[in-house]
Amino acid sequence: MGETKWDLIHFNFGLHHLKHVEPETGKNSKKQEYPRQAEPKQYKKNLKAITEKLVATQARLIFATTTPFPDQVDGPLREYGDVEHYNSIAFEDHEAAQDRNQ
Repeated sequence: MGETKWDLIHFNFGLHHLKHVEPETGKNSKKQEYPRQAEPKQYKKNLKAITEKLVATQARLIFATTTPFPDQVDGPLREYGDVEHYNSIAFEDHEAAQDRNQ
């Protein structure tokens, strides 16, 4: 974020967390038996960490949910239902943050 004082930060978070990767190398994979880049628990932890850094800027934050993608993707495996699941985690975290700020 550098030295710039931002009034507004629009951010998107999650699409790369969904992709499957080779456990030994961390390289992208099309194999369903390989783990995701970040499983839901780690995704939640990552989202919280980056959100805390963004909140510290005192900018107004706008969060864009994880980008949907077509069923047939050319690249690493991402499972269609994961988008909804990861977005639900983000919404839960957002609602909890709002409750803390009231």
